[in-house]
Amino acid sequence: MNEIAGGNIIITGAAQGMGRLLAMQMARLGGRVVVYDVAAEALEAVVDGIGAAGGEAHGYVCDVSDRQEDHASLVACARGRYFLDECCEVWEAKEGERVA
Repeated sequence: MNEIAGGNIIITGAAQGMGRLLAMQMARLGGRVVVYDVAAEALEAVVDGIGAAGGEAHGYVCDVSDRQEDHASLVACARGRYFLDECCEVWEAKEGERVA
């Protein structure tokens, strides 16, 4: 058994690119994936794809750069009894944006 199987993993920026790939792989390894993104339709496609492949995923439309919105979505996640085992934040810097 791997360390991911049966764990609860939150992935932000999960609607496309590396976040999507990470969510799909974590689900493939048996993790229960909770995914966040601002792109509702793309996020729904990720959740549906994971479910179609036999995995478990729940999606929340959320802008994690907004602290209040981020906190509210984490509270909703906790109410759903998805206690955090792992967390991965994936985001893309815009051209000219300074990354500290």
